[in-house]
Amino acid sequence: MTDVAVLNKETGKIVQQPQSESAALISMIERAASDPNVDIDKMERLFQMHERIQERRAIEAYNASMASAQSEMQAVVRNQENTHTKSKYADLYAIADKALPAIHKHGFGLSFSECAATKDGCIGISCRASHSGGHAETYVFNVPIDDAGAKGTVNKTAVQAYGSTMTYGRRYATCGVFNIQVKDPDGNTPTEFITDDQSEHLKALLSEDGQDMPGFCQHFRIDKVSDLPAAQYSKALAMIDRRKANLAKQEAGND
Repeated sequence: MTDVAVLNKETGKIVQQPQSESAALISMIERAASDPNVDIDKMERLFQMHERIQERRAIEAYNASMASAQSEMQAVVRNQENTHTKSKYADLYAIADKALPAIHKHGFGLSFSECAATKDGCIGISCRASHSGGHAETYVFNVPIDDAGAKGTVNKTAVQAYGSTMTYGRRYATCGVFNIQVKDPDGNTPTEFITDDQSEHLKALLSEDGQDMPGFCQHFRIDKVSDLPAAQYSKALAMIDRRKANLAKQEAGND
């Protein structure tokens, strides 16, 4: 911050008032523009340096606010039941009710849109988290099209499947970006979750065999793979192995 001389209209006296760095730089550029002896290239480099500093500060503010928002984020109760899988889940309204106060308090805004998917059978969901400090991050998720029940039978029209997938994607993205935990109605939450490496390993296995990640999450009553309790990691691996073996038998029988 720098001070600038300003005329106080009430007293008629010149007083010093603080001036932001951006305002000071713009003022300097305006003065330089009227001076033919100023090195324009040097001024341009100084302006670019200023922009980089501002960008870095915006990123630092974003990261600090993200940490603060996550520290205040309350766990969301699973308030709805999936009649096909007989499991409970937290709908978008429950997540918004608990998460948006902390998200907005710390200067974040969320916007969602469809984007190009990088995996077959998926819709790409883009979540843009914008911060009041000027920085924004875009997170992209591949969400399998939700057009079939637990047994793989198509149970929705194309429009219904699209709407369901987009809603699921918004839930998945919001929980993923802000690390929102989900708990059962009785208030129980797992005390220990799988590690990041274990989460990535499970995702790779599911993706490798073309298995249904939403179905996997519904089976274990979680909203995202990283929410899997550590105690159920071995069970999850065994289930994936059984599914892989069954698929191999089916392929062998078709040959």
